Amino acid sequence: MLRLLAKRVPITARNQLVRAVPCAINARGYALASNKHHLLSLEKLVNKVKSELGLEKELFERSSASDLNEGIEQLKKHGFEVEFRDGGKIVTAKKSTPSEKVYIVASVDEVREVSSSPEYQNFNDDVYGNEDFEDMYEEHENTGTKNKSSKALQPNEQEPEELEDFDEFGEFPDGPQPPTPFSVVIEKPGSVLRIYGTYDTSTYEEESDLIDLSFSQFFDSLEEALKEDSKTGRSPSFDEIDNDVRMLLHEYVEELGITPEVLENFKLVITGQDQKDYIQYLEGLHSFLTSK
Repeated sequence: MLRLLAKRVPITARNQLVRAVPCAINARGYALASNKHHLLSLEKLVNKVKSELGLEKELFERSSASDLNEGIEQLKKHGFEVEFRDGGKIVTAKKSTPSEKVYIVASVDEVREVSSSPEYQNFNDDVYGNEDFEDMYEEHENTGTKNKSSKALQPNEQEPEELEDFDEFGEFPDGPQPPTPFSVVIEKPGSVLRIYGTYDTSTYEEESDLIDLSFSQFFDSLEEALKEDSKTGRSPSFDEIDNDVRMLLHEYVEELGITPEVLENFKLVITGQDQKDYIQYLEGLHSFLTSK
């Protein structure tokens, strides 16, 4: 029967059929190899996310959680109540005076964007991204013993500078501190003023230099001011206005309670909330990657 079938099939068609068989086998083999490679890549990604999640949780529980709570408590002592808006993406500290309501406002995403700039990210990569730090954390996670670099040192070789002051889990070296962008929203009956600025501890000669106000904007309502959707109607840069007006604006803001001490505690809250946000992202990513 097969011979009769073969006779009915043209030679060219038979040749194409014969050539197609190994091609199909090769395609199947490639698909299997590709799927295996995909599974290996997925496994590596899952393991990396799990390791990063463990590290971030450890860091948060070790310092950031207490810093966040300390920041909230200290702000309360200065009359500010902390609130989290938009799922924790916007942090506000609210205070009422006899004639106005005052809000310190910061976006977690904006603060993160500033701290992710090359000037600051390169330092983080050098320290927290280096192999010695990762080896030290893995040893801590696996054995619970004192953390030291797992790499054997060569003769006359010293521990890396970044790691020499680490304690049981690691005291992190001080690096360049990014400025913290924030706004002061001042609400009065019928009008709201939002003043934009930064809190920067990296370079200053006097305490007054820690707070830099850049420009302002009027809004019809508090909700508008807190959303910050519109960029129209902004004032000129404060560098361009009269020097006395600029200095008196700084004094006015400070009299409302926006001092370096208050902003330092507000920064603790922002930093802790940023880490909580990152942990939630990693948890979601891990859940997605491991779902069946």
